[in-house]
Amino acid sequence: MLAGLVDLAVRRPWALLAANLVVLAAALAVSIAGAGSLPIGSTAPSGSTTGEPDFIVATTGRTPVHSGVYRVALGVIASQVKADPAVAEVRHGPISDDGRSTSLLVSVGGLDASAKQDAVERIEAGIDPGPLRVSYGGEVAALLDARHELAVDFWKLELAAMPFAALILALALGARLAAAPIISAATAIAGALAGLVVIGLVADISLLGSAPAAVVGLVLGIEAPCALFARFRAEATRAARPEALRRAVHTTMDLAIPSAIAAALVTIGLVATSLDQAASMIVGSALAAALALASALVCAPAIVMLAADDRHLSGQAPVTTGLASRPAALAGWLASSRRATVMAVGIGAALMLAAAVPLIHAHGAPFSTLDLPPDSSARTAAMLAGVTNHLGGGDAVFGDLPLAAGAAAVGLIVVLGLAFRTRLALPVAIVSLLPAAAACGLCIVVFQEGHLAGAIGLTGQGSLESGAAASLLVALVSVGAARSGAAMQAAQEATAGGLAPGLAAQWTASLLVPGAIVATLIGAAATGVLAGATLYPAREFGLAVAVGLLLDLVLLRLPLIAMLARRGRG
Repeated sequence: MLAGLVDLAVRRPWALLAANLVVLAAALAVSIAGAGSLPIGSTAPSGSTTGEPDFIVATTGRTPVHSGVYRVALGVIASQVKADPAVAEVRHGPISDDGRSTSLLVSVGGLDASAKQDAVERIEAGIDPGPLRVSYGGEVAALLDARHELAVDFWKLELAAMPFAALILALALGARLAAAPIISAATAIAGALAGLVVIGLVADISLLGSAPAAVVGLVLGIEAPCALFARFRAEATRAARPEALRRAVHTTMDLAIPSAIAAALVTIGLVATSLDQAASMIVGSALAAALALASALVCAPAIVMLAADDRHLSGQAPVTTGLASRPAALAGWLASSRRATVMAVGIGAALMLAAAVPLIHAHGAPFSTLDLPPDSSARTAAMLAGVTNHLGGGDAVFGDLPLAAGAAAVGLIVVLGLAFRTRLALPVAIVSLLPAAAACGLCIVVFQEGHLAGAIGLTGQGSLESGAAASLLVALVSVGAARSGAAMQAAQEATAGGLAPGLAAQWTASLLVPGAIVATLIGAAATGVLAGATLYPAREFGLAVAVGLLLDLVLLRLPLIAMLARRGRG
């Protein structure tokens, strides 16, 4: 199969690239057409609620509620609501202090999240308010409002990050090579969302699964082509172009398989929580990891052949050379001394453990109307209905986090142990989870406790939203596991060839770290801009992921490579 892939890349690179673009176009079409049908779903623990009605119809009139005109208009709206077969109960809410507002509290019974969403949208469309002004709220309507708010913010914020991403790609890879990570990342993100849409036709799938999938797809979609380019660059010094490409694809496949499996299985720990959307996040991340690595193996060889003598591909571009040589030199220095390796790993681990300490008193809360902007329709309706003081719910994530972390560690240990047959699987698995824990701990300090929040224009919320917390943890542990799997494979290959620890660390770092730097900078920018979103859960997710990616790169990658080079040699 790989031989045929390389042969096609050599003879007809445009055909291979076109095939990937067709898959990307199909995934985009499915995603755009079907994403609206995926519900977000409640982030309350399984079997519990947020204390908010499914649907609220808040009404305001020019005349008092007890007037004949108001009573008739409200009765007509109530009849229209009751006419929908999904409605189980309609109750009247309290009357406002000025006597001109009241509400209908609607329960939609016996339906899954997707059917509830459809029912609420259908009920809204069927209401004729007459002389009254209406606003819609409730648990389901609040989630629909959240989808709308994020959709409005998302494209504006990501457009703001694109010039920075384009600059990084242009400097590190050049215009021609940059096409490969763009296509791979886009295929992974769109393909994962399309997969969730298709699975959602037969199973209860949440749109929340697309959040960690986007991070995993973006990061691995950038790193995998960069690794293949680095492999080709090394092989081209001692073999003809077709043979060098064949070797590069073969060895990149060796990296891709353990990386994809590790990225997928490490998220299995989320099933230990009581979050209903756990399966969606696990499936989304697994799809994104697999598609990112598969797309890289398809489009990157074609780009190599089309790039001809591009100086970025040959390693003659200054930035390309610097991205490889400087981290390699540092990794080699760390690995050349046992003391330096131990100190680097110990200091990095200690700093991340210190940042993770706030997890001890973390508190999660399900998404509610209070997470929406003050001027949103759902929040207005909840205030008129007098339900904002009773919102809340159980913690679906942090109460079970120790068990989930243990399950994730065990899953990663098993994958790495079976793949590489080394006792290093245990320490590597443990340290790979630390960036996620540290980022979540810092998120608690800022968003839950409010420390330093004022410095960045935020306020403490008293808790983290459960969906955001679970999404950021899944995204970061998946990326960390994939990177560690690739590092173990590359280091094992280097040490098996008889290289001294310092040289083995240099070779491994030059292969993997340039892509990690590019992916981290772009990933941190793409998620960090979510600090400007109107939804606080989006801010929590975006800032924590950006910090977690930076922590993984700065505190973990090079010390881990040095440790693997020394222990692998032994």
